Amino acid sequence: WMVSEPTSPTHESPSHGLAGLVERIGAVRGSPIKCYGSMDLLVRNGRGRPWRIMQADQTVYLYPSRVDLLGSSAMVVGEHPYPDVVLEGGPPVTRRERRRPRGAAEAGRGC
Repeated sequence: WMVSEPTSPTHESPSHGLAGLVERIGAVRGSPIKCYGSMDLLVRNGRGRPWRIMQADQTVYLYPSRVDLLGSSAMVVGEHPYPDVVLEGGPPVTRRERRRPRGAAEAGRGC
C-alpha cells in the first residue's frame, strides 16, 4: 500500500515556487536549469519490473544537457542520472502526529 494525500494548494504550491526560483537562478547564472515537475522515481526489481520508490512533486536537473528523459515515463535508477533536487511537498507535521505507537510501521514501508 502507499500513503498519499489529496492535492491541494498547500501541497502543490511549493513545487511551483521552486520552479520559479530555479528559472531565475538559471537566468542569473547564464545557463538553463530544467524542472521536470511531478515524476515517478523507479528502481527495477530482480525480474526487471519497475518498482515506484517515490512520486516527486518537483525534480530539478542543474545541467539538463546531461539528461535525456524525453520519451521516458519516469526516472529509473541505473538508467537515468539522479535529479539534483527532488521536492516532495506535504502538510506540516506536528510533534503529536509524528509519534507512532510502539511497533507501528512507517508510512509507505513495503511499497
